[in-house]
Formats: sequence, C-alpha cells, structure tokens
Amino acid sequence: MAREDGESLVSTTELRLSQGKYARLKLEYLEKVNPVQIMIWEEFPWEQIQYLSRVQQQALQMKQLMMKQLITKRGITEELKLRNPMLWAQKMTTAQSEVEEVILHDLIYTGSNRP
Repeated sequence: MAREDGESLVSTTELRLSQGKYARLKLEYLEKVNPVQIMIWEEFPWEQIQYLSRVQQQALQMKQLMMKQLITKRGITEELKLRNPMLWAQKMTTAQSEVEEVILHDLIYTGSNRP
C-alpha cells in the first residue's frame, strides 16, 4: 500500500506476521481497547514497529528471568530430569504456564496501553 507521497505503509497484517507472539497479542489487544492509537499508527507505522518490538523484547526478557528464578526455587534440575522425567516435565510445564500468565497479565493486557 502506498501513501500519496509515494512512501509505503506497513499494513497491520504485515506487521502481525513480522512481530513475535507477544507483540501480536499486544497489537490485537490495543485494536480492541485503543483504536485511536491504531489510527495514529497508520500515519506513523515506524512508531508502531518500535513500540511492539519493545513489548516483545520486554516479554522475552521477563520470561527468561522468571523461568530461571522458578527453576531454581522449585529445584527443577537436570538430576530431576534424569531421575524422574515425568515429574520434571510436569514442573517445567507448570512453571511455563505461570510465567506466561504473568506476562499476559502484567505486560500485554493490563500493562501500559499507551506507547
């Protein structure tokens, strides 16, 4: 898509495909709760790209840090993985689900909805 001045616009669909999971979720959420921001981004797509990239980066950093903390706190070790793989998998899945829930709550759905 091109603007009158010849510059191309980044469509929302193209942006969704190029961003990570958390950036896509944030964009979908903002489309529902802050449609004015989406309209502004249509004129300044680089702001949308920068904002969503920051959201994605923050989410991944949060996920890495929280997983590391939970693994240590709950004793999810390589020894446990060798000794009892089913228990290890269960604990890892639980930790991943908890971390995901925190990220979605704190960063995607109730975090700042203004760039």
